[in-house]
Amino acid sequence: MRRTYVALAAAFALLVAGCGGGDTAPTTSTTNDVTTTTAAATATTTSSVDEVTTSTTNPTTTTSTTEAPAPMAPEGSMLITNEDGIFVATLDGAASQVLDADPAVVGGMVHFALDDTRGGIVIQPHENPWTSVGDDSIIYRVPQGSSNVQELLVPAADQGLRLEDVATRDGVTSVYYTRRFGETPDTAEQTLRRFNLDDKTVSEIALVGGWESGSSPISVGGDTIVRNGSGEAYFWITFTDLDNNEFASPANPIPDGGFDCVPECFYYADLSPDGSEVAFGRLAPNGSGFYTTPEIEVREVVSGDLLLSITLPDLSASGYIDSIDLSATHVLINIVEEGSDYPVATVVDLASGLSVGQAPVNGVARFLRSVPDLAGVISWP
Repeated sequence: MRRTYVALAAAFALLVAGCGGGDTAPTTSTTNDVTTTTAAATATTTSSVDEVTTSTTNPTTTTSTTEAPAPMAPEGSMLITNEDGIFVATLDGAASQVLDADPAVVGGMVHFALDDTRGGIVIQPHENPWTSVGDDSIIYRVPQGSSNVQELLVPAADQGLRLEDVATRDGVTSVYYTRRFGETPDTAEQTLRRFNLDDKTVSEIALVGGWESGSSPISVGGDTIVRNGSGEAYFWITFTDLDNNEFASPANPIPDGGFDCVPECFYYADLSPDGSEVAFGRLAPNGSGFYTTPEIEVREVVSGDLLLSITLPDLSASGYIDSIDLSATHVLINIVEEGSDYPVATVVDLASGLSVGQAPVNGVARFLRSVPDLAGVISWP
């Protein structure tokens, strides 16, 4: 059943509305992610990608618009996805819907979304490239000022994409994603790729997975990328620069990898926006030996110094960590408990080390960098 959500605090609703642009026509070109079929262990040169002028609803003539700088989001505010769509939420309990999705058509729920740092949002309904391929694996975008969900990255029929991160560096905004293809030990590959939102080019950064192995989530901050990888029961965390040159970080809790260590070992590494700090999470054993005690650590990437260590209340049932997100001021952990349909995000203030509560909307939460500046609540499809 589709439900309608209203703003719980007028201040945030007015902030979003006040930043809204007009109904200028957005650029509606899409990118076919079919330019390469091989991956390299190091970064490749940037290559052009095929473009198709289209709309996700009706073919149309494309007109371009200049995206104005978007206001920075309030500290600790979040973008949250679930079966009803996408919401913005603040730490004081305000929640406003920005995308209204029909779960019967979208396919259960919108699994993941990020703001594009420019007042728009990047969306992926189905984020598992091992089970969703072709059209089920498309990555979409709603640009600043737009009222339409547009195709951004479109895989070939035998490829699966996964949205990993969006980052702006030196004025250039890039969408980081992984692409998986191949169904045999000799052909299976997962590669990390970077799509430039301005010149519509793709750089293939690294081979990050293969047969029965892969890397995700992947976080980008400043000049650094951190990858969480696994293969069967083996787990590892890798730090690199933007060109895939690996470096050893003293912060890495499993520098040599770990066998069958999740949920007990610290994992789910996520970088701060400037790449100087990294957060990890785990489910530690409680007094009865059950792995139900969430713990978060935040460390400096270069020195490994511990900046924050916090233990959260025990889960009421067994569960798992969906993901972690680290901002300049807060860290959040998305946890799914047994019997739940969605994660629930708990937010911690970095300055005090205290939990400031749970997100007001259930779903996968990520911190906002820019306020979504869309043409009203978007209906999809």
